[in-house]
Amino acid sequence: MKRFSGARLMLVVFVLLAGVTSHASALEVVKVSEKPERDLNRHMRWVMDPDSKLSAQSLFIEPAAPDWQNTEEKILNLGLESAPVWMGVWLETPAEADRYLQIAYPPLDDVQIHLIRASTGERVTHVRTGDTVAFDTRPVSHHDFVARLSMEADSRYLLLVRLQTEGALQAPVRLWQPDAFLQNAQASSALHMMFFGIMGALAIYNLLLYFAVRDSAYLWYVLYLLAFVLSQAALRGFGFQYLWPGAPWFNAVSVTLLLSLSLAAVGFFTHQFLNAPRHSYLWSLVFRIIGWSGFGLAAISLVVPYHSAIGLLLVVVSSGALLALIGACYLWWLGEVLARFYVIAWGIFLFANIAYTVSKAGVIPTTILVDHGTQIGAIIQALLLSFALAWRINQERERRQQAQAQALETQRDANLQLEARVEERTEELRQAYDQLKQLSELDGLTQLKNRPYFDQALEREWRRSCREKQALSLLMLDIDHFKAVNDEHGHLCGDEALRRIAGICQQTVGRVADTVARYGGEEFVILLPITESEGATVIGERIRKAVASLEFEWEGRAIPLTVSVGMACCKPDRQRNYEWLIRSVDDALYGAKARGRNKTVIARETDDGSMELISLATFHATRN
Repeated sequence: MKRFSGARLMLVVFVLLAGVTSHASALEVVKVSEKPERDLNRHMRWVMDPDSKLSAQSLFIEPAAPDWQNTEEKILNLGLESAPVWMGVWLETPAEADRYLQIAYPPLDDVQIHLIRASTGERVTHVRTGDTVAFDTRPVSHHDFVARLSMEADSRYLLLVRLQTEGALQAPVRLWQPDAFLQNAQASSALHMMFFGIMGALAIYNLLLYFAVRDSAYLWYVLYLLAFVLSQAALRGFGFQYLWPGAPWFNAVSVTLLLSLSLAAVGFFTHQFLNAPRHSYLWSLVFRIIGWSGFGLAAISLVVPYHSAIGLLLVVVSSGALLALIGACYLWWLGEVLARFYVIAWGIFLFANIAYTVSKAGVIPTTILVDHGTQIGAIIQALLLSFALAWRINQERERRQQAQAQALETQRDANLQLEARVEERTEELRQAYDQLKQLSELDGLTQLKNRPYFDQALEREWRRSCREKQALSLLMLDIDHFKAVNDEHGHLCGDEALRRIAGICQQTVGRVADTVARYGGEEFVILLPITESEGATVIGERIRKAVASLEFEWEGRAIPLTVSVGMACCKPDRQRNYEWLIRSVDDALYGAKARGRNKTVIARETDDGSMELISLATFHATRN
């Protein structure tokens, strides 16, 4: 064992004889008892060494010289601190003691442990390790930093620990009896392996679902699970112990790299899973930005210092997590069924994850619940989302089975009829074909033409109007506050309202060439070939006023109904397609909504070919 020089040893003896109490006043004295475990966090003092001037030798000779600080919390937590920190405590051994010292925070770059006998100045134990050197340099093969301390009876020892890291600096320090340490290590490893096993099984399950349905949402979710599990393995030290023990260079960037990749997978998974493009362009863009920011952070973490990367990661991950949750709440409000599963699952997980993240920054104290809450939340989140994904598959399967059953029933009846009446077979088949064709063109609820039929009719009329250079008008109607009607009175009431308004539209439009269709949800469209804007606005106003005066009751309660109307008219040409007309009338409809609803707004074509939105009064004023 190493000994200090003779002159300094004399000084040590002098200090011990003259002022042993000064040692105790600077550093606390802890008696090593027969307890299986001893928490040293409350007893150890700490001092920062920004200039790296302190050493184990200088602290032993003058232990009262530094300005030792008490830990305000149970565990020393300095947040993102890169300066070296010394921790110290006196250990008294009434009997011979063999103990394990555990520092239960694997992401520490440099860890030095010194045990010095007070009576002789002999350095009994000296360990230097960290997550930036190969794993096999550790004296005890464990995912945490562990050193064995052998102490003689009736002796006093100075325990010094020097810590330095570019990330969050924490130091949960415990002293264990060997048997108790082994039991705790086995129990801790079993719990962690159970967590990794559950998450791995869920990843395999969802990967198989992806191969079955080829939905990219499942693939992004699998990538998220893998990146998150590996990041947890890196944070807990299991990655360095079992997966990349000989690659300290990768261990130094593994946490930021893997958490960044998990953020990227979360962004794109949320975008796909919640059908964001169908509901909101803004939130679709936000979710994709979250995903790409994760990939950007992953690239940055490979080239910038860890201290800078982890600081940036904490900000971006916390912000991205909150944005994802807020966006999901908004889509839930819009009516996306899967959003409710997402909000519950990710709300639990993100709360635990944000608490863990800010604890590493030193904002809140680290507790057992906070430290392991991420894993608990992750399991709950993964189970709920896996259930939601399976629920979506089950719904699709039930719809397919129902459609197949109906098709088989129709086919069975047709076969029986064909076998019974050979002579009438051709006529019956023709009638069945005509009926199926008609049904395929109708909306089942309103009996108006459906969206596919309207799309074909619009494309056909656009081409004809291009050839004949005739005006083509399009009306789009949307029932105002229809969601409130559904929420307050039920979907049966909403269905009846749709049928009544569909009847008004059908009765108002009298020409055979005109097309009235249900465009989707509570929206209707009316295609008016060879119709100028004056005629189209007359029809639109008739419908709007008829709906406003409609006496609609449900279960004895009068329910007022109104519609907002958008109108667009143009003379089609080959320089643009029919989608241009749809966009124009859609803009006019939203203009009517924005102007207070129960309005008619016209998208009028200007001389330069663009469209401007005007009110009905303005339209009539310009015509007069």
